[in-house]
Amino acid sequence: MLISYVKELIKDKSVCILGFGREGRSTLNTLLKAGGYKSITICDLNPVECDDAEIVTGRDYQKNLDRFDIIMKSPGIVLEEGALKDTSRLYSQSEIFLSVYRDRTIGITGTKGKSTTTCLIYHVLTECGKSAVLLGNIGVPAFDGDVKDGDTIVFEFSSHQLEYTDFSPHTAVFLNIFPEHLDHYGTFEKYYAAKKNIFLHQREGDRLISHTMVDTKGAKSNLTTFGDDGDIIIKPNSFIIDGEELTLDEACPLLGSHNVNNIAVAFWAVKPFGITKEEFLKALSTFRPLPHRLERIGEKDSVTYYDDSISTCSETTIQALESLKNVGCVLIGGMDRGIDYTPLIEYLKTAYIPNVIFMYDTGKRIMNEMSHMPHRAAFRYAENLSEAVKLAKAITPKGSICLLSPAAASYGFFKNFEDRGEQFKNLALN
Repeated sequence: MLISYVKELIKDKSVCILGFGREGRSTLNTLLKAGGYKSITICDLNPVECDDAEIVTGRDYQKNLDRFDIIMKSPGIVLEEGALKDTSRLYSQSEIFLSVYRDRTIGITGTKGKSTTTCLIYHVLTECGKSAVLLGNIGVPAFDGDVKDGDTIVFEFSSHQLEYTDFSPHTAVFLNIFPEHLDHYGTFEKYYAAKKNIFLHQREGDRLISHTMVDTKGAKSNLTTFGDDGDIIIKPNSFIIDGEELTLDEACPLLGSHNVNNIAVAFWAVKPFGITKEEFLKALSTFRPLPHRLERIGEKDSVTYYDDSISTCSETTIQALESLKNVGCVLIGGMDRGIDYTPLIEYLKTAYIPNVIFMYDTGKRIMNEMSHMPHRAAFRYAENLSEAVKLAKAITPKGSICLLSPAAASYGFFKNFEDRGEQFKNLALN
């Protein structure tokens, strides 16, 4: 079904694959399988080895894009100013996939929590005997999905995957919105606008759930909100949906009040499949949290270590500190993308955390901004993660928790947040 659509789209057309990472390679494989195109050209900043297409690389790789009939843009590629006069010829895997499968897609986006919520929805559906496939930003390009008749598609959307999309999924989840990826978008407003495509192209009768913080103006679908004062009321360890309260016991595998949001949204998403409260809670009990998301990684010398490397903004670090009791030391800092750290600064002024170790560029900035402010923690600075962990081992009180929750991007110092988390684990436990 998808291949047929692609074949018709590219028939006798010159096609450019803009960006040749994981999704770009997936796009090439699909185009080769579909056939019928006039030509394929790969354009990328970095060197590319490929025998199946023409290659354009280097600083001028976005010059003359208008010469192509179709441009297949990969996520994360920033379209340069004036690079493309006619954006109607710009396509993405997300747009093509949704044009074919939107009616049976549950799409999830948000600044934080989308991977956990996506995996939880998929886990519950499959545990309850429903046929489902997991795709998107979770690590499986849309074109690589083995979608069969009757499958429900659970799709995690990043802002990059939504940026130029003119289709929205039948069921849309918008978890939250915080300043992120400003190095890509330039402004928070542009980032927000990309995220809103999760629902802006929905139709009457479609379903949308969003946090009360999200501006859903322009939505045509059936809207459900969640939060302290939403249609779904969120409490510290429970939520109320359709007048019924679901309480999460101490054995719940997902820690923290922010995960109550994710769990409530997941239940809302699977209810139309006839899944009962009891079936949902049973499936939830077998869910295993994703790595680097408030993950307990082990104990060493009477200190318990938690890896929250996924945290790249103030709000998620605050959530982590609120979720764990007895944090004796927290490690904060990473790449400076110019985001506002006022929420975290205000929190650290009054929260009782015995030790805070700042590191890298943002750590230095936050520490400088707090240098003349009253605070209750002992602040220290380390140049890098290795030095920070060495210091943490010396100062974290026995019987307490040492937490990595950087509130900053990993880029420039690590390959990605996963690499940062793995390095923290090795340093902490060895």
